[in-house]
Amino acid sequence: MITKLRLKNWKSHEQSELEFSAGTNGLVGIVGSGKTSILDAICFALFGTFPKLQLKKLKVEDTIMKKPVAKTSAEVELEFETDGKHFAVKRIIERDKGTSYCEFREDGRIVESPATKNVTAAVERAIKVDYELFSKAIYSEQNAIDYFLTLGKGQRMAKIDELLAIDRFEEARANSVKLANKLIERRLAKQSAADRVNVAEAEKQAMELQKAVADFDMQRAMLKNELSELVRSMDAAETEASELLRVRDQLEKAKRDYSGVDASVAVTLGSIERMEKALKDFYAAAGKPDADISLEDVAAITSVVEEHAKKISEMGDFLRSKQSEYDASQHELSVSKASIDMLRNEKIARLEREFEEKLAAKDEFQRLRDRTGENVSDQLKDNAARLQRLVEEMAAAKARTSDLQEQMARLSTVEGVCPLCGSGLSSERKKMIVVEKMREAGELSEKARRLGDERAITEEKAYQLEAAAKKLDELVREIADLDMVNDELAKSRQTLALQSGSVERLASQFESLAKEIGIVREELDAATNEKQRLEIVASQMQEYDGQKARAAEMQAERERMHAAVEELEKQMPTGRLDEAERTLRALAAKEKELEMRILSAQQLAKEKQLRAEEYGRAVAVARKDAEDAARLDRLAADLKVFAEALKQTQASLRKEFIESVNYTMNRLWQTLYPYQDFIGIRLGIEEGDYVLQLQERSLNWVNVEGVASGGERSIACLAMRIAFALVLVPHLRMLVLDEPMVNLDANSIKVLTSTLKEGIAEFIDQCFVITHEEALEDAITGNLYRLERDKGKDEVTRVVPIG
Repeated sequence: MITKLRLKNWKSHEQSELEFSAGTNGLVGIVGSGKTSILDAICFALFGTFPKLQLKKLKVEDTIMKKPVAKTSAEVELEFETDGKHFAVKRIIERDKGTSYCEFREDGRIVESPATKNVTAAVERAIKVDYELFSKAIYSEQNAIDYFLTLGKGQRMAKIDELLAIDRFEEARANSVKLANKLIERRLAKQSAADRVNVAEAEKQAMELQKAVADFDMQRAMLKNELSELVRSMDAAETEASELLRVRDQLEKAKRDYSGVDASVAVTLGSIERMEKALKDFYAAAGKPDADISLEDVAAITSVVEEHAKKISEMGDFLRSKQSEYDASQHELSVSKASIDMLRNEKIARLEREFEEKLAAKDEFQRLRDRTGENVSDQLKDNAARLQRLVEEMAAAKARTSDLQEQMARLSTVEGVCPLCGSGLSSERKKMIVVEKMREAGELSEKARRLGDERAITEEKAYQLEAAAKKLDELVREIADLDMVNDELAKSRQTLALQSGSVERLASQFESLAKEIGIVREELDAATNEKQRLEIVASQMQEYDGQKARAAEMQAERERMHAAVEELEKQMPTGRLDEAERTLRALAAKEKELEMRILSAQQLAKEKQLRAEEYGRAVAVARKDAEDAARLDRLAADLKVFAEALKQTQASLRKEFIESVNYTMNRLWQTLYPYQDFIGIRLGIEEGDYVLQLQERSLNWVNVEGVASGGERSIACLAMRIAFALVLVPHLRMLVLDEPMVNLDANSIKVLTSTLKEGIAEFIDQCFVITHEEALEDAITGNLYRLERDKGKDEVTRVVPIG
């Protein structure tokens, strides 16, 4: 039983809350007040959809309030009770997102959230009804109480089969027949494949191939034994070759070491020889040409070295002092030269260029003044006046020419009277006047041409005079400071002469310092060289005995290495290594040959084995195909039996359903129908489809369609709708009717009101009725609400409890 519904921004409901009870609950209001929106909300809360949304007449976002103010989201929350438990389902819709959140609670505890599909499945498990069954058996849409009769012939049985899930039996039966036919096709294919294989011949071929495989395996084993012997020979040859290579490497290394020691001995002896020569030269220079080399002379040489070192230090201090003077003089000379270069190359050069440019401008000014004369402005005024006169004369000539042309045009169009003077006009006189006018016009044209030429000459002269005047002004401004530039140039040249003398003096001083420093540097270099020579002599005296001892050691080492080389040469007979390598190469080639023969035998055996296996698989496949064909034949027969059982089950279920519906409708009929002309009602079968029929007092059955009045038709459909709900969903005992009074007369409405109030309580626990008929308010035994809304003002729905 549904107990409460809360709506927020759902269609025209901004904030609506309704409570429902057992019995008949009613929603009354004018068209467009939001009554059907409540039933849609109940259906949406339970199943996440409702009929118009399911048929895609609406989008889910269309349920969000648009007027008077567009909202961004809507909420529906429904509470209901079943099997002694309290449940609540809530769904939230957001614009541009659809259903964004759902939850399902059992006794206040969330059992499913937030996925729409999962919540809907939980609701269906709780009420044991899905959307299809609810929308067809319980929920009668607006003006659709006769939904069953609106279906075309052939569709009613299919739709009821769908409600009863019998359509799944039909689908299973059809699939069984299809599967049986496919199994028969597969059986024929399997049998055909099995018949194409000669099993006996294939087994014979397989045995012959297996024998060939065994022969190749034996051949391969023999070759492998021969290869093993060859490998042992190769190992011995490789050992001998490796030993010979080791000896060869040792010999080559010993020879390299001997050459290195021999070269070192030569270098050391050469060094000793050079030392002896240098020391003898030293003794000769010291006046002791016959003296022997002695370490006692090292102290004397060291003393002389120290004296040279002291002298070098003093000369270095003096040289650094002079170098400082040299650097200072060089810097001063560089600065002075840079100053002179800047003065000569920048300032004086600039002034010279500027002076030459101004002299040239002065010469140009004089030439232009000689060409134009002194009074250029007066010449410009005279020329302007002359130009004005020419313009006026040209205008007068043009005006006179225009008059003459007009007069000649007038003369050409008249006869007898002169249009100019009004006197008589003969053709001869007319001709004379025209000739005279043409002559005068020609003279004026020639005059105008001459005036135009003269005007052009005058304008050109005016242009030249204006350009000359402008140029003269520019030249005057340019040569205005000629004398000042000349004076500045003379002063700069005088300064250059003074600075040049100073630079010459600095250069002389710099050259003297450079010569003095050069002499001191030569003396310093000579002292330094002598000091280094004496240091070398002292060093050679100290190293002489050590070098002689090292030379003796190295000569002994050289003799030892020479003996080792001779010993290794004895272990390496000539040509022995080449012979061992040739033997190893021959054995390797033989190994490759045996490996190739083994591989060839292996491949041939593999090919034979594969072919034997192919014959074996063909035999196995043929036998399996034969077995499969027999098994498929048995399965096809079983499926045909199963399909026939499904067909009989469908017929049995339809019969039980019709009997239950007809029994329930007849229990309802005496209560719903107030008249005696029809005493019974049933759902019959004609031409393979269901028809709704009424029983007359004569006990004859007639079809509701085409016989019953509108009211009789509506009551019959109501009886069938209640019967469907009771038979298909007996545990809910619920009915939803949207505008059930269509086509009912006053008496039928009165009877329906009484039925909803008292008659269906035996069959239905909770009923929802939507109507705009106030007369139906008397049928309400539960909660009654009036829905009010002014659509013209886009108002929201107001839910007003009644009673």
